[in-house]
Amino acid sequence: PIILKSGWNWVSFPLMDNKMNSFHNFFEELNLRDGDMVKTIGNNANAQYGGTAIGWSGNLVNQGLKNEISYLIKMSVRDTLNYKGLAIDPDTVQIDVVNGWNRIGFVSLRNMQVSTALANFNAQDGDIIKSQERFSYFDSNLGWIGSLQTLEPTKGYLLKSTANTSFILVKDYCVNEQSCLHKWSWKIC
Repeated sequence: PIILKSGWNWVSFPLMDNKMNSFHNFFEELNLRDGDMVKTIGNNANAQYGGTAIGWSGNLVNQGLKNEISYLIKMSVRDTLNYKGLAIDPDTVQIDVVNGWNRIGFVSLRNMQVSTALANFNAQDGDIIKSQERFSYFDSNLGWIGSLQTLEPTKGYLLKSTANTSFILVKDYCVNEQSCLHKWSWKIC
């Protein structure tokens, strides 16, 4: 489950769930209030809940939710999103970044050190990764430095890149390297 506090929450979705194509279906179990929102970076990349009579509206509603992107979810009241689905092979998820700020999803199902998770990202001096509470910046002599040491499943991140590029996260293996079925962080191999 993903705990959503009252206010803004930075989240990402590391599991593949067909409900992600429909805002109504994906968020139907939440105790939503008029004005609750979901947004990400981009022009008109937001959705707002207008109550039961209106439901979700906004450009983001038509796009659905994507694993490689992180989202800001604004909740009027604390709630829990019971999220389940199939594990994603990180080797199959390309994360495209532009020069500037990017909202990136973290598709691993276990915590990873920033330097390990972003090993395939061609970081340059001055690149920054932020969580909702912490950040680290890249120095070519020292690597990733700062208070953000670990990326966590279901957390959302902002990545400031000095270049247009793409990368994939480091692969998260099961012990026997077979596909795994996950219910959030529980896995059966």
